[in-house]
This record gives sequence, C-alpha cells and structure tokens, in this order.
Amino acid sequence: MNEIGKLRQALNLDQNRFSNLLGVHETLISKWENGTRTPRFKTIQALRKLAEKNDIEFDLDNIPIYGTKTASNDKEVTNDSENT
Repeated sequence: MNEIGKLRQALNLDQNRFSNLLGVHETLISKWENGTRTPRFKTIQALRKLAEKNDIEFDLDNIPIYGTKTASNDKEVTNDSENT
C-alpha cells in the first residue's frame, strides 16, 4: 500500500468517505492506492493539509503527480486521475 492508502487508513476512513472528503470519484482512491492512476497537484495539496491537520506523517516524495516527469524514466505522467 502506498502513502495515500496509509493516510486513508490512519484517518480511519473507507475509500468512499475518503473520496467524498477529497471531492473525487470513489474508484480513484483504489487506483491511486494501487498505482494505476496518479493524483493531480491540487489533490496532493489537499492530502498534505489533511495529514497536517490530523498530525499524520505523509511522505510525498514517492507519489508521482499527474503532469510531472518521473525521475526513473523521464516520461511525463499523463493518466488523468481526476476524470476517471
């Protein structure tokens, strides 16, 4: 499980409640957690604020953000997670 899943579990939320809190479709949570989709920057900011508000450590270094280049292969991450 990645950092997004760890954050969700630390908040004691199921995927449905977590998606409602973030204002995204429920299926995105699962896709983010298993790495098939990537969140947009504004969603990462919301996740960071949520973690800070609840005093939860949240490591963003290993989460690819939609529209950025990955260090491992220098390809742009283009799977638009907010539209699925």
